[in-house]
Amino acid sequence: MEGIIAFSAGAVHKVYDDIHDNQIELSSFHMELVKVLMVTLITILFLKSQSISILFLVIIGICLYLGNIDSDFWKACMPIPIITTVVNLDSPFSTSFTDIFQKIILFLLFSGVFIGEHKIFTEETSVRKTIFRSSLAVIVSILIYLTRGFVSYPFIKMFGLFVIGYIIANLTFHNVIKPSKALDTEKSNPDLQSHIES
Repeated sequence: MEGIIAFSAGAVHKVYDDIHDNQIELSSFHMELVKVLMVTLITILFLKSQSISILFLVIIGICLYLGNIDSDFWKACMPIPIITTVVNLDSPFSTSFTDIFQKIILFLLFSGVFIGEHKIFTEETSVRKTIFRSSLAVIVSILIYLTRGFVSYPFIKMFGLFVIGYIIANLTFHNVIKPSKALDTEKSNPDLQSHIES
């Protein structure tokens, strides 16, 4: 169940992000539904894993540094990992050096990839960005498989599935949904169609 929640949280998170960034028109009800679903899944995920809750505090710091928090809704979501981290203080927390070391390494790796992608791929979407994210999803899947014996495997698995859900939702939007919407717009605009053909 934790894996399903993690994957769904990543997917819905990216669905909302792409809807917002690409200004996709939805009814007020459906937009609010996506928001509520995302907040609910993210909150459950954070409560399931104290380490992921803490990791997202790091991610918020990186996003602030990169200037990625660009809407009131994202700003309003910032207290969620703070609250869930405080709530999780009552939960048992591993003090194993190996466990903490493995999580720190993953934190550093993710931070490097996240910042690197932002600096290298400044465009919203492109073939090279699609190839990069597809490759990343494969690498994360392999990492989940190879780390099954690690002390921190539950954390690696949950965060890995979150990332995979995020990437799959992003690739689906930009390579399936968005192109079809562009085609519909083109068909409904004869002037645009004649301009393209010329």
